[in-house]
Amino acid sequence: MDTLEQLITDRTSEDVTLGTAKGFYNASDLNRVESTVARLAALLRELPVILTAYGNELGIDWKQSRLGYDPKSLTLLTKTNWGMWDIPDAEDAGRYLGNIAALCGALRVDTKNLPFALNRLTWRGANVIEDCLRRVRETRTALEEQEKDRLDRTAKSWHMAGELFAGEEIS
Repeated sequence: MDTLEQLITDRTSEDVTLGTAKGFYNASDLNRVESTVARLAALLRELPVILTAYGNELGIDWKQSRLGYDPKSLTLLTKTNWGMWDIPDAEDAGRYLGNIAALCGALRVDTKNLPFALNRLTWRGANVIEDCLRRVRETRTALEEQEKDRLDRTAKSWHMAGELFAGEEIS
């Protein structure tokens, strides 16, 4: 299953109290989030390629500037081999949270409640981390759909504007 589908955003205080798997933030959480970050960054980097190809099929020159972010800036370093005994240091935590903030920033996804550190991470903070990634995924999907719809409407409007008949003599 894709890590995008495995995000956990429903931790509760009971999970912590009862010691359930969701009540602890460990290597599996770090690996899931880092894998998701890598996957989302790749999806955002490939979006211009997808939209350019879609536009070309319709005979329209799609412009990357419409995205509002620079795909090249989303080449993020991730670590996806966290072990059970690994503990993120301040540098790891900064990179980890910085990657999430970079993805959110690219698509203007709110990071208001994103934790600024991993030490003393609460269940609420863990939920916010993964919810930010969920919202990035949804925003990326909506952006692709919006741009494809715009391209479709542009292609349809050319015929109505007479573009297909340029150069014909009007009698």
